[in-house]
Amino acid sequence: MALTREAVVESALRLGDAEGLDAVTIRRLAQELGVTPMALYWHFKNKDLLFIGMIDELMADVCVDLGTDPWLAGVRGQVDALVAGLRAHPYMPELFQLTEKIRSENFARATEAALTFLTRGGFPLGRAYQVASYLLQASCALVANQPCPVAQQLVDPGAWLHQMRLGLSRYPSTVFPLLNAYSEELVERPDLDDYYGYGVELIMASIETMAAREP
Repeated sequence: MALTREAVVESALRLGDAEGLDAVTIRRLAQELGVTPMALYWHFKNKDLLFIGMIDELMADVCVDLGTDPWLAGVRGQVDALVAGLRAHPYMPELFQLTEKIRSENFARATEAALTFLTRGGFPLGRAYQVASYLLQASCALVANQPCPVAQQLVDPGAWLHQMRLGLSRYPSTVFPLLNAYSEELVERPDLDDYYGYGVELIMASIETMAAREP
């Protein structure tokens, strides 16, 4: 069976999920797929282009149908899709920093969709581009800074809770009463669905508030 571009990208995503972005190299992928590196160079001439292909796959779900839905619902759909993709592949924020992501056609399509929704909402084009950039950064920050990081969940979430409690309660409660009080609440693994749901609601509330301030 001929090796396809899609198969290479899927293998790269799986490898990144399992071992992190540093493991995703042309040589390692060739080993995983049982082919020579030259077979992969037919599809991706270098690692940068492979990374762009990975971004392209992730951003496919963020290229929503513009339709006639209210602009805020359109933006919300994009943010939900982006956060879901980032949660599935937590190394993606790092990948965005390492590549010229606008070279991904699906990234460009998702950005065009975001600009369409945001200008419908009343943002001037220049400001809409800023807002779209903030949305990407905020979504990446939600994933990069989630409580109980993915690696810790897989190993020992109890150890993470213990370290958090120690860190928050290291100062005297007479000076930092709220930090100490919060440390005592950290007894169960965080509800990540609640964390992400509230985070997205917070982001969307700020977008809606700022849109109302535009002339």
